[in-house]
Amino acid sequence: MFLELREALDKYLNRDEEFCLQVNKTLDKIIAFDVHSRIKYEHQELLEPWQEMSYSFDKPTGFDDVRELFVLDEVLEEIMTVADKPFLQAFYTVQNEEGDSGGNGSGGTTELHNTFVDDWIEKLTTGLANEMEGLKAIMRSCANHSYAAEWAQLFEELGECTNRRKVKTFAKDIFYERGYGWLIETFHLDTVYRPSYIEELPNWADDSETIS
Repeated sequence: MFLELREALDKYLNRDEEFCLQVNKTLDKIIAFDVHSRIKYEHQELLEPWQEMSYSFDKPTGFDDVRELFVLDEVLEEIMTVADKPFLQAFYTVQNEEGDSGGNGSGGTTELHNTFVDDWIEKLTTGLANEMEGLKAIMRSCANHSYAAEWAQLFEELGECTNRRKVKTFAKDIFYERGYGWLIETFHLDTVYRPSYIEELPNWADDSETIS
């Protein structure tokens, strides 16, 4: 029982290359979405209809904070705070019958289970697929609702850039506020980029819309 929980947790934390690639793809689209949505130009009026369209949609779960997709913190919190009495009362046994080649029962084993542990294993196991789908939903939403603004910036004569966020303000929004720094560190995604100054982002308070 507890071994199964440990195995589920190990599998949950040690993601494969497909997961890492999806994080890269999602980051790519959400960064592009924010860049193209917030930058200002001399002839902003040519771009505004397409930027307004970019933001007029129902955001999927995790769009503003990717941590909302992941069950890890929830499961760990439950493990650390479950009261002793309810946990002890949640134990139950399962009889596994073993039969011979003729189908006749001959003994069997009794396994000890716990409804809390069962629930934690289920959350971790289903989380693997659900979280991947959540990342894909964010990626698709960013792509589907920012293409028009991206193309307008490419083909319209917008003039000079007049206003954009400072780089560290932008980085704080993506990697700290939206949780992608947490995602990279929690799952040890060494091939996914993270700013070299990520440790100072929580204290980066300059959110003025000025050119860096």
